[in-house]
Amino acid sequence: MGCCACRTHDRGMDEPRALRASRSLRERILARRDDTESQRRIAPSIVDALADAGLFRIALPRAHGGLEATPRDALDAYEELADAEASVAWVVWNNALPAIVSRHLAPAVRREVFSDPRLVTANSTRPTGVAA
Repeated sequence: MGCCACRTHDRGMDEPRALRASRSLRERILARRDDTESQRRIAPSIVDALADAGLFRIALPRAHGGLEATPRDALDAYEELADAEASVAWVVWNNALPAIVSRHLAPAVRREVFSDPRLVTANSTRPTGVAA
């Protein structure tokens, strides 16, 4: 057994999956930091790496293909990402909220909404928000 009986950790690994994934991307994120700033968007290769690592599914249960991170483990992962590039952490966090809110959906609907493992979501708590 791993470090504990929770499902957030892989067998034999003391570090939560979300934090391990965030740390594994640090150098790639730092290497594209200037591009992110100058282009005012996260480099597509970083978006792909985040999706491949499952970080856009940080708050989604494993039953639906997510990392099922605890709030503490998610915060640690966001902190790690933000240390490399704050906007990357912000985008990953923004993908957590739809997963959290989706707990109010019927299981079949939730499964359908998150059926694409590369889904990237967005949200706004401002009713005046406009998608661009």
